[in-house]
Amino acid sequence: MARNHLPGVLKKRSLLNDPKAAPAEMTALAESLATAEFLSDAVDFYRKAGHEPGLRSVLERAVDDGDCFLVGKIEKALGAPLEREVWRRVAAQAKALGKDGFAAQAAGRIEAIETDE
Repeated sequence: MARNHLPGVLKKRSLLNDPKAAPAEMTALAESLATAEFLSDAVDFYRKAGHEPGLRSVLERAVDDGDCFLVGKIEKALGAPLEREVWRRVAAQAKALGKDGFAAQAAGRIEAIETDE
């Protein structure tokens, strides 16, 4: 699906708030959004569909990008805390990419996990 065929913000909101939305339709839209690099939106639609493999796929991309915000959003969508090792990878990748703010946030998540243990 080309970018110009992706739904606009109002259509996305409508789909996400539709209690009768078909999971298969939500998953297909999430895949199109992920392909177009709209990863945060893809997470919203994978979450709506209950499609864990899609969430895990975007998670790997977010880790590779050192994107602490998106990893946190996926963690929430999965409904369970991510392993310490995932956050270590995020911190290392963020640092390597010069994303010092994300690296610090990921380090904070690691510290919180270790404190809870």
